[in-house]
Amino acid sequence: MVQNRLPINGKFPAWRGEGVFEGSFQDAKTALVDSGRNYITVKRPLFALLPPDALHPEEYYEKIEDVALYRGPMPSDPNRRYISVVSPRFEPVQHRDMADALCNIPQDWPLVMIGSAGRHNTHVFWGFDAGTYDLLGKSSEQHQQYIYIDSENDGGSSIHMMGADIRMSCLNMYPMVTKNASFNIRLRHGSQALTDVQQWTKYFHRLQEGMKIEISYNERMATTKMAVEQFGEALMRILHVQKPRLVEEYGENGHPGLPDQVLRAQAQYQNLLERTKVYRVSALEQFERINDESPAIAGTVYAAFNSVTFLENWRQGRGGEGAVESVMYGDRAKTMHKAREVLLSYAN
Repeated sequence: MVQNRLPINGKFPAWRGEGVFEGSFQDAKTALVDSGRNYITVKRPLFALLPPDALHPEEYYEKIEDVALYRGPMPSDPNRRYISVVSPRFEPVQHRDMADALCNIPQDWPLVMIGSAGRHNTHVFWGFDAGTYDLLGKSSEQHQQYIYIDSENDGGSSIHMMGADIRMSCLNMYPMVTKNASFNIRLRHGSQALTDVQQWTKYFHRLQEGMKIEISYNERMATTKMAVEQFGEALMRILHVQKPRLVEEYGENGHPGLPDQVLRAQAQYQNLLERTKVYRVSALEQFERINDESPAIAGTVYAAFNSVTFLENWRQGRGGEGAVESVMYGDRAKTMHKAREVLLSYAN
């Protein structure tokens, strides 16, 4: 276990703790004990000194409703240190309890550091190596992802979770990591705080696992060749237009004497077929354009898939929030989902 502690301009800033310990740890609880941060946080009552002309001079002190929060002794500093004034209802999350909760962290997120921040080491945080898959679905061997879980106990939030592609090798980097984190989650104190942090870590891990699968699908499509004719065939399956019941019954072409609702159904069906034809031509043109501009994926299933997603994400239509909703949850999302299913069958 190696401790990193670097000053700024020869001085240690007020927010600085004793530093960051890096190394290989058995678990979060062992790291807490080995780094000398296994202290407790306690509440103590507050009193006000009454003036000499008080109504009851025999009572020299008056108890205040709020209480003081203190950091207990630690090996490097045996004194009790003041943190803040909090409500009597505030229940601090003890670092040892947090460490117990973090022992259930996913096994493929190894603990690589533990540190403490704050003027008197009042914040203890653990850093986990979350691999190269971030929560935006990107993968890069050059950018490791780290999950930091901070047990704050400052009277506001009890637990601070953040993710970043920055390894906090010393506490000088603490503000940088906080500012550039891909997510910042603060959990307020309460009986559910430890349960909440476990649920959040499970959620992020499942999301990350889903991204790994997503990326594996993309890699499979990017290594499978696809001819223009094959993409045209796939588009017929992706853009398949179901005949309405009235068109099935009366045919596609209208003639005098048919009920108005039948004529409307036939006209709508013909209009949809025409729009699908135009869409198919546009998708094939986009496929050729990607082949010319992106040699790395030219002539692959992935290029075909990107042709569809390009049209769905950028095609003309209603704008603003309506377009975003359609891309995320509506018809455009359904088309992209269908395209992935169909094109993955070619990659298989």
